[in-house]
Amino acid sequence: MFGIPAFDPGLHSGENLAARNPELLEPILKAVRWASRHYFRTEISGWENLPSSGRMLLVGNHNGGFASPDMFIFFTSWHDRFGQTRPLYAIAHSGVIEDIPLAASFLTTAGAVKGTRENALQVLKHDNASLMVYPGGGVDLFRPFSDRYKIELAGHMGFIRLALEAQVPIVPVVSCGAHESTIILSSNRGLMKKLGLNRRGVPVWPLMLGIPWGPVLFPAPSLPLPTRVQIHIEQPISLEVYSPQDAEDEGVVRKIYNQVRWRMQARMTELAGKRRYPAFA
Repeated sequence: MFGIPAFDPGLHSGENLAARNPELLEPILKAVRWASRHYFRTEISGWENLPSSGRMLLVGNHNGGFASPDMFIFFTSWHDRFGQTRPLYAIAHSGVIEDIPLAASFLTTAGAVKGTRENALQVLKHDNASLMVYPGGGVDLFRPFSDRYKIELAGHMGFIRLALEAQVPIVPVVSCGAHESTIILSSNRGLMKKLGLNRRGVPVWPLMLGIPWGPVLFPAPSLPLPTRVQIHIEQPISLEVYSPQDAEDEGVVRKIYNQVRWRMQARMTELAGKRRYPAFA
């Protein structure tokens, strides 16, 4: 269907790196390229900041609800630029891969792996492979429209420990604009905390305004608005002065986490200041 390979439990389990084969998704990639160029008028800068070779952990901010157009645009652009010479993998929510076979087929073929420490380290053992993580998860993905220019990593620091343990540089990737494609009126994050649902894996329950549903009190897929998307790749943050054992040092982990977040927020603020309004003009 739509160029998505048939589900194979062994191949598309989210733990088999051999599942990655973006060429099989060419009909979808073609549509993403068109949307990137004509619908979102995407600008990607900073390719020169990437190390010329070697392993790395890319850290991005999540935008746009279920549509998250900038994520698909970035992965397609990476594939078009590097092909199979520098494979890019990504951490995906375990529940999506385990419970939705069609999504599992698509995501693992694109390069997703199930979100476990073991899978992440498996990727970063390969000399020229890169791993993309979105630490903010659903909290970031469904943050309110009023926070569209806020870097929300949700206090999740596992990616710092991963980079320290694997001894790879961290490359922040900042995306601005895609969160204007879906209007999230409220994430109801505070309510989820009061109800204790955040401890059960439900950190947000968004109130959204989207096409064609109008206002809905659940994360419904909607048609993203044609807002302009800007993506910038930051210079790597080297961790060479640290050792793998520093992954257990809370002070070191928090220091690097703050450095990543501040760097990303500074770039987001700069990109936001260059935007024209309305964003789809």
